[in-house]
Amino acid sequence: MANFVLWVLGSVILPLAPLAAIRAAGWLMSRSITLEDLIGDGVLFFYNTSLSGLVLIDIWRDSLLPAPRMAPGAVGIIVAVAVVMLILNAICYATLVLIRIGKLEGSRARDLMGVSWQLMFVVVTLVTTFRFFSRIY
Repeated sequence: MANFVLWVLGSVILPLAPLAAIRAAGWLMSRSITLEDLIGDGVLFFYNTSLSGLVLIDIWRDSLLPAPRMAPGAVGIIVAVAVVMLILNAICYATLVLIRIGKLEGSRARDLMGVSWQLMFVVVTLVTTFRFFSRIY
């Protein structure tokens, strides 16, 4: 269990800490830093993609062991969801870039910020659940 807690700290909480630090620095300097300032450039899409990719690598590594820890059915579901998350995050980030450079009219970058938080929740839940039950940290 201690290894799992260390994994959560190092892979889930620590990578998101700069967002809180930037927000706190803005507050200390009496500058208003909005949510759009923090995640408007798509940083959470990269975070989501990294976590999803790491799950796929860990599943592949586990499958190479003489006695894999994961049941084939569970692996299939997790791989499918992780691949969908990779593709969805890539599409959302591409859409955000097109909005930012003015190539996509009628869409708002602010709407994608909500999507990035929602996808982050799904990815973190998927990855944390996978790690906890598979005991692959």
